[in-house]
Amino acid sequence: MTLVSIARMTHTSLSLEKSWEFSSDKSKMLEFRLGVFVTGVVWGTGFAIFSPELNDTYTLLFLFTLAGMSAGAFSSMASDRFTYLLYILPMLIPAISISASQGNLLSLVMTIMLILFTLMLTVSHKLAAKTFADGFEYRFEHEDLVKELVKKNDDLNSLNHELEKTQKELSRISLSDELTQIPNRRHFMRVLQLEIKRARREHTPLSAVMIDVDYFKRFNDTYGHLVGDQCLRMIATVLRETLQRSGDFLARYGGEEFVALLPNTNQDSALIVAERMRMAIFDADIEHRECALGRVTISAGIASCSAVNGCKNWHTLIELADRSLYHSKSKGRNRVSAHDQNAVVIPLTPGHTSLD
Repeated sequence: MTLVSIARMTHTSLSLEKSWEFSSDKSKMLEFRLGVFVTGVVWGTGFAIFSPELNDTYTLLFLFTLAGMSAGAFSSMASDRFTYLLYILPMLIPAISISASQGNLLSLVMTIMLILFTLMLTVSHKLAAKTFADGFEYRFEHEDLVKELVKKNDDLNSLNHELEKTQKELSRISLSDELTQIPNRRHFMRVLQLEIKRARREHTPLSAVMIDVDYFKRFNDTYGHLVGDQCLRMIATVLRETLQRSGDFLARYGGEEFVALLPNTNQDSALIVAERMRMAIFDADIEHRECALGRVTISAGIASCSAVNGCKNWHTLIELADRSLYHSKSKGRNRVSAHDQNAVVIPLTPGHTSLD
């Protein structure tokens, strides 16, 4: 009997090592149940054979062994009620029958105890099996829910990532000029306010250059708006390439107007940058039949503020630069003018222009 039990336990251990799925492999389940049933039959038959030859002490010891084995298998077979019954009933029914047939008081007491013990095991195992099944069902449902939540979370993260990309793209679009692909006026105003604050904080100069394309309305009337758009794109490209520092900022201010912001740049340096811009556009040689020079030119106006004569706000800087631009246009265009503290317009070096 002991050998049979050892053989069954060995078989079960090997089955677990091979990760057999009893619930999905019917042949393995049948094999396992057969082993369990044979073990129960052997122990029950063994009790029926040997108990008549045993005294009361050894009989009780045998019964306690059967009861212990029945109780011990309770947890290991908690998930399968039918298999558990195949094990304990062939083991305990012969013991109950033989005890009942003895006819003495001790046998009667043992019979009643065995019957109650068997009923208790049967009922308790039914409840345990249900609890076990409910637990697995809850676990699987919970795992499915967790997997679904993880998937939803991944989907949300992906969606958030796409939304962030979309928001960045929308922000870029809202701050860029659609035609020239350089920053627009809104973007310029944000940068201007930040640069003025930084200039005040660090006591550094700041210059602005207002730029206007000369006789651009005539250009549009002569060549059409599509060619006019191409002209503005070319001008934006040339002006952007003329600015040599990473901190310099160029934007389309509106229509044919552009504006450059030059941090840490005084008036003299700003004049040099503006003249370089004017010459770059002149050298680009963009045809303009309605211009006296036969090519597209620009006019520019400069305003600067420093730690000594700092601008009170951005309005002041833009207004002064606009006044300088107006002076350049009123004096014949294709020139650069600057506005100093005494409202004196400063001419630049001679070139392809008629400076004061």
